[in-house]
Amino acid sequence: MILIIKRKYFKYLFIFLSFCLVLIFLNHITIPDKEVDKLLVETIKDNIKEDKLIKNIGYQKGVLYLDLVTKVESFDIMEQFFLIESLLTTLADLPKLEYAQFLIEGERKKLSPYLNLKKPIKLRHQAARIAIIIDDFGNRAEGTEGMLNLEQKITVAIMPFEKRSQQEAKEAKEAGFDVIIHLPMEPNNGKRSWLGPKPIMTTLSTKEIKKRMEEAIIDIPQAIGFNNHTGSKATADKRVIKAVLEVAKANGLIAIDSRTSPKSVIGEIGDKLDIPVIKRDLFLDLQSDNEHIEKAMLTLVGMAIKEGEAIGIGHVGPQGGIKTLDILKKLLPKLDERGIEFVGVGDLIDK
Repeated sequence: MILIIKRKYFKYLFIFLSFCLVLIFLNHITIPDKEVDKLLVETIKDNIKEDKLIKNIGYQKGVLYLDLVTKVESFDIMEQFFLIESLLTTLADLPKLEYAQFLIEGERKKLSPYLNLKKPIKLRHQAARIAIIIDDFGNRAEGTEGMLNLEQKITVAIMPFEKRSQQEAKEAKEAGFDVIIHLPMEPNNGKRSWLGPKPIMTTLSTKEIKKRMEEAIIDIPQAIGFNNHTGSKATADKRVIKAVLEVAKANGLIAIDSRTSPKSVIGEIGDKLDIPVIKRDLFLDLQSDNEHIEKAMLTLVGMAIKEGEAIGIGHVGPQGGIKTLDILKKLLPKLDERGIEFVGVGDLIDK
């Protein structure tokens, strides 16, 4: 296989290969612990010229300090993502290192609106992972076809009991995407018509709540989990959530808290029942315009780089639809090329 590297990426390849040489060197020698810190810094310095992207290097108590040159601030956002992500994953193989503190000419600062480098970032071997959940499938809403044809992996959240629920679940599964139930749950405000058939209401008996959850699972058998559709009232009710999660656990489903309410108890009850619960980090299309959606997507990438993984929720239909699809089609291939990994929500659960 022949690997073709674009000229603009030579500087990053240089850094990567330099660190590989450091790893080979440090992993094949035995030295006293008191000399490791000094040798670590000196070896890296020997392999990275000061006129490149890293001006200076320091080390203290598990943190490697990398002083980047000012010109990295002029890189476009994709180059900045690539640089920081490459360094974080490469440095993870070096001994004694836990975190990297990036500086710009000696200062802790934001590299961009999407990369805040003021605090140390934990090193990791795993590429930054992003799970994008697309809500409101089930009615062939605007953007459905395009979402189902994305090359990068997404998670498809399908409203149960709708006309196209079963067909779209089948298509999503065949496309290699994770499928989850987009469970309609009672909000504090809003119209009953927004919830569709058989929503989870706080006025229902525990028996009826469990029955509706079981029916939703039967309607979408491809589902590996569920998230809440609206639900600001229901997700704050411990009795309701306990009933829903007990059925989810009995059927081997994971729970995704869409965090439509700061009072949600999904995580709390999930911990007590020992059921996997993951939480949404941000919504991509709270404002349905391209500029907002693009900024939200780039913010999500920054989160994933700093935290190792992040979860974003977008929508088909009027809330996002074609606009959200356009931004995903624009950004996902570029991010994929730069080492960001797009996964299903099931991939974020420890097996």
